[in-house]
Amino acid sequence: MLLQGADSGRSFLYADSLMVPERLDQPVLEGLLGTDMPVGTLLLENRVETFREVLSAGREPAGSCARYFAVEVDTEMVWRTYRVCARQRPIMLITEKFPASAFTTPGLTVTLVPKYAVTASHTAEHWALLMEHPEAAVLGLQRAVEAVGAELEVMYFVLGEHDLLAVVDAPDELTQAAISVAMASTGVFRSFATHQLVEPADLAAVMSKAVDTGVGSCVADERDG
Repeated sequence: MLLQGADSGRSFLYADSLMVPERLDQPVLEGLLGTDMPVGTLLLENRVETFREVLSAGREPAGSCARYFAVEVDTEMVWRTYRVCARQRPIMLITEKFPASAFTTPGLTVTLVPKYAVTASHTAEHWALLMEHPEAAVLGLQRAVEAVGAELEVMYFVLGEHDLLAVVDAPDELTQAAISVAMASTGVFRSFATHQLVEPADLAAVMSKAVDTGVGSCVADERDG
């Protein structure tokens, strides 16, 4: 599949998709076989609740994809593979590829969306509800996230201090704060916390700013004095 500009015809993304037909709702399957509608549109129009889980990502030469983007075969590409789940079962495996230059090409702006880790613990009453309706464990958070233009990247149930761990891609802190307030207000969590994530590549910049505060030198002066 190619994602192209409607006016320019320029290719922005190439994707390979593997689907499990027997796990797709019949209207979605019929739409895939009988129309040219994108699968995302079909899922949305048929109100199929889904969430995506990123499995891996990296960089590689364009290779056979070069012809789609009019670039050389050794041009660096960025790729990611994720699975799409519905009713707690994987229904699709998708690998997307696009030129790394998309992040630097003049006139084409790609905004890196902040990521937030969410940890939460359920009340005993909510656990009792989930025993009867386990699908509610994902749908509540997913609906809240998508309603404000964010994305639930991945979600796990964990053993230990918390019951739930999720990673949310939100446009900004206010959006993520709104999600946190909305979920905490439901009363189904004993605790609900949000932590903004920092990419390893940004750690050097963080350390540099920490040095700029001068706190370290002040502590050293006090210790020496």
